[in-house]
Amino acid sequence: MIEPKGIVHAVRVSPQFAAILDDAFDIPDELRRTNHHFRGPAQITSDGFVMCDFEHAEQGLKPGAFVCSADDLFRNARALDAHIRDFIAHWTTHAEDAVKGWIGRDWRVRH
Repeated sequence: MIEPKGIVHAVRVSPQFAAILDDAFDIPDELRRTNHHFRGPAQITSDGFVMCDFEHAEQGLKPGAFVCSADDLFRNARALDAHIRDFIAHWTTHAEDAVKGWIGRDWRVRH
């Protein structure tokens, strides 16, 4: 049986979402799909935006880069899970769970 991260890694998604998923699933750098990488954990700002360190092969590290809105991130993860479930009936919420685990701090929530 293929591991969830192997399945997610094989699905074609946008380069930005691929970079997020590669970091969330802890894909080794040499196997990542893009030449730029997010370096989590990410954080969600109090107004709902995801920020994370970003490393570009040619431009180096950009600390605290804007990623996307948290709503878009989780909507995309749920949509990916639903898409994979069309082909693998026992698929659960592996992408959404990995993205949730990638978030180190959610400043929208009082701690």
